[in-house]
Amino acid sequence: MAPATRRLSRKEIRQPDKFITLTRSLYEGIRVRRLAALAVAAVIALAVAAVLGWQLYIGRQNALAAKEFNRGVALFRGQEYKAAIEAFDKASAYRWSDFYGLALLYETNSYLALNDLDQAIETGRSALRSAPDDPLVRQGLLLALAHAEERKGLCPEAVQHYTEAEKIRYRDANVSGPFQERALLGRARCSAQLGDFKGAIGAYREYLKQSGTDQSGYVSARIAELEAKLAAEPTAKPQ
Repeated sequence: MAPATRRLSRKEIRQPDKFITLTRSLYEGIRVRRLAALAVAAVIALAVAAVLGWQLYIGRQNALAAKEFNRGVALFRGQEYKAAIEAFDKASAYRWSDFYGLALLYETNSYLALNDLDQAIETGRSALRSAPDDPLVRQGLLLALAHAEERKGLCPEAVQHYTEAEKIRYRDANVSGPFQERALLGRARCSAQLGDFKGAIGAYREYLKQSGTDQSGYVSARIAELEAKLAAEPTAKPQ
């Protein structure tokens, strides 16, 4: 005789089947992992697209800036400074190009060549505020700005910028910038004009320590002259 079949209670009927529950859990786990993987893939794809887009943008900026910069350099060498300024101004409009700082340096020197000292100072100061990364471009800008300030009679500002230019180093801070000697001479000249004979003598002596100095005779004579002026100054009497 067949055993009697046990009837399921209503409570048991309402309970989910264990196999169905397990299957559903596995499906949910796979679905969540799949969505997470898709999200990560989407983020990676966006990052790659952004990098490629930026590289294309920079490449175009460099190409357009190079065209204007090279045209400006040709005009500068031909002493067509006003036309050169227009070209350098267009080149510097490409802010993220490799020619941005160089264009501003040449533009400042073009204004100097035209003896437009006010515009040279304004351009040089504006360029330095953008803090060019290349130490050699920065040194060139500092020197051009200080030269314009010196010619304008702004010696306190010129001394500050000549001093900063003098301290510029590159190649992992092991080599002095190529304009260090000019910066030393400029600082000495302006210090002497301000009556700071000790500062001027110190700058001239530092210049003589550099290798390959080509004005050593003149500088030595200036040192002797300034030392005589310093010795002739009245000694302050104690109170």
